Amino acid sequence: MKRRRIIPGVLATLASFAPAADAGAMKPERGYALLGRPVDVRVEGMEPSEFDRGVRVELVRLDSGAVVESGAAPGACFDAAEVFPLLRLNPPATALGVRLAEQREDPGVVLVPMWSAARHENALSHAFRTANRANDRRGMDALLRLNGIALDSLERSVVTVEPNEPVFSGYRLLESKRVVVRTSLGEVVFAPRYDAAPATCAAFIRLVESGFYDGSPIHRVVPRPEGDSGGGLIQAGDPTGSGQGGSGERVPMESPVLAHGFGVISLARVPGDPDSASGQFVIALGPDRDGTLKEGSTPFGVLVSGAPVLSELSTVAVGHRRAGDPRSPKDRPIASLKIEKAWTEPGPVVSGSDPAPPAAPAPPVER
Repeated sequence: MKRRRIIPGVLATLASFAPAADAGAMKPERGYALLGRPVDVRVEGMEPSEFDRGVRVELVRLDSGAVVESGAAPGACFDAAEVFPLLRLNPPATALGVRLAEQREDPGVVLVPMWSAARHENALSHAFRTANRANDRRGMDALLRLNGIALDSLERSVVTVEPNEPVFSGYRLLESKRVVVRTSLGEVVFAPRYDAAPATCAAFIRLVESGFYDGSPIHRVVPRPEGDSGGGLIQAGDPTGSGQGGSGERVPMESPVLAHGFGVISLARVPGDPDSASGQFVIALGPDRDGTLKEGSTPFGVLVSGAPVLSELSTVAVGHRRAGDPRSPKDRPIASLKIEKAWTEPGPVVSGSDPAPPAAPAPPVER
């Protein structure tokens, strides 16, 4: 077989069409920076001469973009803890972002502080265990005398057990991303809030990037009440469409920090079973006035694009969950709705303001 010779000029021409690194994009040098070690990040696509003239970088809050510290990057690769002394002197309680001061919409780096985590337990089991350990017979008798309503309330509740002495072990470094979900009715885009629920964000993004959600049904829609901005939800992420399926993994619960509201996405779990989240997610259509979402999910992200699509999804016609059973909840979409594909894209470190819902939707069609 005769080999074709490519002359250097052609190679140079081809090279000119090769994609260049995103100018100003920031990426972590490694996934973890353990205690006392450099928190190395790098800036791509910038010339050394630009750093000689001064490139300003900022340490910011992920929710508002408020600047915590700022400084000059000494080069394309630098130790963020040297530029921002706060990272070593007073480690933050929640995640922060590092970005270029002059290119705030470019991807940055999310720094997640690694503190010893709290533990979550079923409230009823915790109460019995605590009374038993303390040999508290009076407390045990009181628990045994509880009526059914009180027992059910405890069974559906969760208590948080904080570590005796929180220990800081360093930082996890992540590229800032957006999550795009293409549904049957259009695309919605979410910003993960690592400052609100870092482990939940990481679990969700891992499932997205592995293709877990591709082709799965949107199996539950609770419309917003007519003329009301509160209530309502959309639920998906169950490959079986039954509401009982999942990924086979268990995601540890994190204490809710982010308030439920229009476009806030949460990982669903069984009420009273703190670590039962396994891939199903819920998108709120308004404030959680009755506490249902708080009881059964962990909010971890906000909608940044696609509010009209979300509103349209909320108006689809629904039927009873169990066909032929009028006593079952009326939250099953009649038409087939699904997640066609979900993926991640680079995005700014700051989530931006939550979009307001469009005008109150028309009531769903009764069938």
